[in-house]
Amino acid sequence: MMVLARPEGGVRPMGLSGQALARGLRHGALWALGLGMAVLLAGGLMALAGMSPWRYFQLHIPAGVLGALLYFGVGGVVAPVAEELFFRGLLYGFFRRWGWTAALVISTACFVLAHGWPRQPPVAQLVGGVIFAAAYETSASLAAPMVVHVLGNLAIFTIALLV
Repeated sequence: MMVLARPEGGVRPMGLSGQALARGLRHGALWALGLGMAVLLAGGLMALAGMSPWRYFQLHIPAGVLGALLYFGVGGVVAPVAEELFFRGLLYGFFRRWGWTAALVISTACFVLAHGWPRQPPVAQLVGGVIFAAAYETSASLAAPMVVHVLGNLAIFTIALLV
C-alpha cells in the first residue's frame, strides 16, 4: 500500500519551485522582520506595564554543545519545515477549498493542539499559526511560512539561551 505519493504537480502547487520559491523566501523574511518588530514592541509594552516578557522565553536548552546544536537544528530548522509541510501544505491546502477563513481556523487549531497545552495559554502557537497561514496565503509559497517559523524558533531558542 502506498502511504506517501508524489502530489499532483509536484511541489509547484505549494509554491516551492522557481520564482514562487524565491518570492516565498523574500516574503518570509519580511514577515519574520515584521513579527520580530511586533514581539519587541509587545515586550517593551509588557516591561512598561511591570510585567516580565522573559517568562515567555523559559525553555530548557540541553547542556553541552552537541545537545544545544541538536536542539537548535531539529527544533529550529527540521521541525518547523516539517510542521509547515503538514499544517500549511497539507491541512491548510486541503481546507482552502472551503475558503481561507476555514483553512486558517482549522489548520491553526490543529497546530495549537499538536503543541500541547503549556503552563500558560498557547499565545505563541496561536499567533504563529495565524501568521504562518497568512504568510502562505499572501505569498502563495510554502517557503514564506517556513522561513518565518524557522527564524522565529531560532530567535526564541537564542533568547532562551541568553536569559
